[in-house]
Amino acid sequence: MRAATRSVTINCPVGRVFAFIADPVNLPLWSKSFCLSIHPDQGQWVAETPQGPIKIRIATHRQLGIADQFLSPAPGVEFMIPTRVVPNGLGAEFIFTLFQPDHLSDDEYLQEVALVEHELQLLKQLLENQPA
Repeated sequence: MRAATRSVTINCPVGRVFAFIADPVNLPLWSKSFCLSIHPDQGQWVAETPQGPIKIRIATHRQLGIADQFLSPAPGVEFMIPTRVVPNGLGAEFIFTLFQPDHLSDDEYLQEVALVEHELQLLKQLLENQPA
């Protein structure tokens, strides 16, 4: 399966970056092309996306910097977007891997990768401009 891994250096403490990424409430603030809004529903998170509602869970391990997103667009269907937050000097590196699903053409996938690159820059600006 084809994969694209992108990262962004964020000049904020790693703990602050991790806490922001690990909280699903923040997803619409930086992943704007994917998550239009998000709300809890019967103990799960549901993101409103351009393709319709998708259940999301984030599996975290703070010490290892793991904040993997699991997306479930339909019952019995789930795919993972692995993400990591790792120390980088006094700041953090956020690492995001996007796999190419079977239903996406190469051109559509490259468009998704470009959106991820844009959203990583948005995340950087958002976190670096927040008061400490």
